Amino acid sequence: MLPCSHVFCECCLVKWDGKKCAKCSIALKGSIESLPQATRHKKLADAKDRLEVLFSPKVTSEKPSDDNLDQWFSANNFPPELCQALRNEGFEDKKVVLSLTEKDVGDIPGLKLGHRKALLMAIEDKKKDEGTSRDKTLLETPVATLLALLFDDRVLRSGSAPLDCSKFWIGFNEAQRKDFLDQFKTFGKQIAYNENVPDEKAARALQQVAMLLCEAGEFPEAEHFASMALNMHLGEGSSKEYWECKALKVLAMQNRLKQYKFCVEGNDS
Repeated sequence: MLPCSHVFCECCLVKWDGKKCAKCSIALKGSIESLPQATRHKKLADAKDRLEVLFSPKVTSEKPSDDNLDQWFSANNFPPELCQALRNEGFEDKKVVLSLTEKDVGDIPGLKLGHRKALLMAIEDKKKDEGTSRDKTLLETPVATLLALLFDDRVLRSGSAPLDCSKFWIGFNEAQRKDFLDQFKTFGKQIAYNENVPDEKAARALQQVAMLLCEAGEFPEAEHFASMALNMHLGEGSSKEYWECKALKVLAMQNRLKQYKFCVEGNDS
């Protein structure tokens, strides 16, 4: 891969003597052997396969429910008398049981002190587990993994989407492209409004979403997510990430205005 991001095989570079790029004529420095390998192509091919598998229509199948109250009782080794006391008071739903407060548990007749403590501890542990699971799931979903795989900051250096990225998005039909991008937009919104995700990680994810949308030509949305990423970096104006977000927002805004001007002029003609 050349510094200008154009990619050629080694045979072609040797044939051209490696003096300049055959597409943009930018002069090259150093030997051909010192040029980096075009691993980006492999990543994009892998990402395309993953996208098609991830968002292809699937036959829904019944999954085991996590709302089974008896299983939760058993997992926490609750004694039969505790389970029966809850059922006697009409608690048949796991979600309702998990909403019980300390006062609610104290009002259940026939419960021993030790049983009350065990029930409250189990409820608190379950809530902590669910909160941690939600955050972990959000940051480790297949969409988040794909986002990191597709992230490419070359557009900030060149001012336009690299050719391989453009070819990547052209390879999908309109329905697929919309579906894929909608998934990433939804992920960005979930990250932005999740108070449990640290600002540093949220800003990074939002920057990746903005970059991806910018490469795909979705400039208004890219500008929006870049702005949200900037808000996460408040007070960190000297950081590298802050200025990357700033540059990305400006790039998206410029392209949005160009896109609008082109559409208007096209309509006028």
